[in-house]
Amino acid sequence: MENSTAPVYEFGPFRLDTGVHNLFRDGVPVPLTPKAFELLLALVEGTGKLIAKEALMRRLWPETIVEEGNLAVTVFALRKALADTSDPPLIETVPRRGYRFNGIVKEIAATTREAESVQSVAILPFKPLVPQEENVLLGFGMADAVITRLSQTEEIIVRPTGAVAPYAAPGQDPIEAGRSLRVDAVLDGHLQREAGQIRVTVQLLRTADGKALWADRFHVALQNLFEVQDSIAEAVGAALIERLSEPSRLRWRKRYTNSPQAYRSYLWGQHYNNQRTLDSCLRAIQCFEEAAATDPHYALAYAGIGDALSWTSHFYLPPAEVMPKARTAARTALGLDERLGEAHCVMAEVKKWFDWDFEGAARHYRRAIELNPGHAYAHLYYAIFRVQMGQSGWESEVAAMLRIDPVSNIALCGGGVPYYYTRRHAEAIDFQSRCLEAVPGFWVAEIMLSWSYEQQGRLLEAASTAEQAIEHSGRSHVCLATLGYCLAKLGERARAEEVLTSLVSSPDGANYSSPYYRALIHAALGNKDEAFSCLQRAVAERAGWLAYARVDPKLDVLRDDPRFDALLRQVGLI
Repeated sequence: MENSTAPVYEFGPFRLDTGVHNLFRDGVPVPLTPKAFELLLALVEGTGKLIAKEALMRRLWPETIVEEGNLAVTVFALRKALADTSDPPLIETVPRRGYRFNGIVKEIAATTREAESVQSVAILPFKPLVPQEENVLLGFGMADAVITRLSQTEEIIVRPTGAVAPYAAPGQDPIEAGRSLRVDAVLDGHLQREAGQIRVTVQLLRTADGKALWADRFHVALQNLFEVQDSIAEAVGAALIERLSEPSRLRWRKRYTNSPQAYRSYLWGQHYNNQRTLDSCLRAIQCFEEAAATDPHYALAYAGIGDALSWTSHFYLPPAEVMPKARTAARTALGLDERLGEAHCVMAEVKKWFDWDFEGAARHYRRAIELNPGHAYAHLYYAIFRVQMGQSGWESEVAAMLRIDPVSNIALCGGGVPYYYTRRHAEAIDFQSRCLEAVPGFWVAEIMLSWSYEQQGRLLEAASTAEQAIEHSGRSHVCLATLGYCLAKLGERARAEEVLTSLVSSPDGANYSSPYYRALIHAALGNKDEAFSCLQRAVAERAGWLAYARVDPKLDVLRDDPRFDALLRQVGLI
């Protein structure tokens, strides 16, 4: 792109350069008379709006009285020059009133080659001028769409949606956000909806000094929202990366649905799925299902269903109830789009946690990363998988994840998991402490912190942290089990047994109590027979936590028993 102080407009293959007073199609000049150029400029500036014949005639012939036929002739000549075959046409005639321009117009306000030096970027949620719920969701969706496209390239690091979600509130300083997110630049966007139109302004700001490296304005009919997202992603990529590979261009140009209704449901699903509570996951699944029902070819919606279902099996719902559904959703997504990295990641999770098909899980993890190298959590899940399998090489996957997302609660908490299971507890504690500093009360991090405290012999701190997690999680059973384990290690047998009783007899049917949790408490109490009995129940229920059995420090007391190797063989871990 060229530096210019005069506006330049782009629509489809055309570029209207007001500085040189020329129209180009795919870089080739299109001959226009001065009046045809001025007419096109007037229409483009008013994209999506009806422009009266009288207004156009005054602009083209300001000091001359002309017949309406002169305007009709100029319109005819312009249409011929554009060779337009689109439906609706670029230049629409509104009988007896005037004309309307229907193109997707991008106005290039400023560009610079300095943007090419940017190696990492955060796409902040676009801020609506009127912060109504629907507008906020639209702004979040605009950012998510651009992130989804740009993260599929290896040429630049893009912070994932989960990392930028906390910066959706109005009035936040984008430069400070960029520094917190540790990126070279941020894309700050604003949008306005009015009378069926959407106007979007975006600017790429260098984090170091706040300098605007690039800016655009888009205005289009609301039903053409997807075209705006495509244009923004393409423009941001072109501004950031001069030498984009063709595979990268093809990946980010892919559109997963053309249905605004399905897309809206998908956005709500993403909104709820990021919260990771039982209620939010169930609402996310409902939204994703609505998206898939509206557009049965919407592969991302099926991947969302599978992801939310898989998460519920860890903490909330019986695996045998939800994981087959997650498998079906992932299989459907892959049947629609084999190149969808998110679907491969979900399938890998199903194969690892539920099917115990570890070779299959490895293939899908690698394929997910190959297709979407910017998928931070595919790297994280693959790192955890390698630890569970007793393999080396997991540290490079954690490093890859942290290059993409070094700040979100999921990245920091998840990044500490491999360190815990490889007995590097000081580093595990560092991850969880940083996570809780960023997101106080994040109970998953509190649980992981409690586990590492216990392994370091800091039993009172471990029990206290587990009690905090119980409160913050709404009495999740994994948190109760952690407290029971700590109490057993402290020698408070009666209290530990009370926890065991509560895990068995809890009336909360939606709060799944895995036999694996109870096995840990029995192991800490020295009840080996009961511990193995619970582990056998866990095998029967396909409890996902068994994937950790080979490396879980809390099971070390059982490893000398011949029954333990037999258990690992049942799961396929040896």
